[in-house]
Amino acid sequence: MSEIKLLDLNNDWKQVRPTLTFKKIPKHCVVTGYESYQIYETQIAPTSDNVKLKFNLIKNTVKDDVAGKSVVDIGCSNMFFGFLSYFYKAAKVAGIDLDLDYLSQNNQIINYFNMKNVSCENMNAVDYKELTDTVFAFAIIHWIYSCSGFLGSLENVVIYLRYITNECLYVEWIDPADDCISQMLHHLDFNKDFVVQDYTKDNFIKYLQNNFSSVSSLGFTKQTKTREIYRCLV
Repeated sequence: MSEIKLLDLNNDWKQVRPTLTFKKIPKHCVVTGYESYQIYETQIAPTSDNVKLKFNLIKNTVKDDVAGKSVVDIGCSNMFFGFLSYFYKAAKVAGIDLDLDYLSQNNQIINYFNMKNVSCENMNAVDYKELTDTVFAFAIIHWIYSCSGFLGSLENVVIYLRYITNECLYVEWIDPADDCISQMLHHLDFNKDFVVQDYTKDNFIKYLQNNFSSVSSLGFTKQTKTREIYRCLV
């Protein structure tokens, strides 16, 4: 009998490796990787196109959604949105990821700027259980559907995200036609004998609407329109 097998992000596949450069005058860090930005003692500025685009889509609402709130950045990679929340006066910020290189880099940044109430932890997204005011879940749902974490259905993914969200969820839809799924890792083929075959955009929107009182699209994060950010309110 076959068993559920998960992708090991530290051995089976590695995304682009992060780099971190410390600058003294003025004191800041230059960060590259999946997310690229420059971070100073009082602000953070995106430098890569993908981060600029996501930031521009959320910039009109995100400050109010994180100020004074607890925040978690699920599958945080370089933790741009976690650090952004810190500068927008979040009460508490957590980053969650499995990639040890990204985790090490993020914790170096936290220590370098002596950030209070900010942490970055080695944890599978599906193991995070703490009710948190605002949740960022960008480029993660296809992973926890059946690949690096196993929730077994898209409905379970949305239910899980609702379970940890106290007020607001920012979540990115990744379409099966996206090249990351269709040409690279074929995420949806992992454990295909065990999953419910419900990974479609129509189902995604339906599940969001079933679990949140307000669901709005903020726009696409790829020219191919295979990635799209939604803001969901409890």
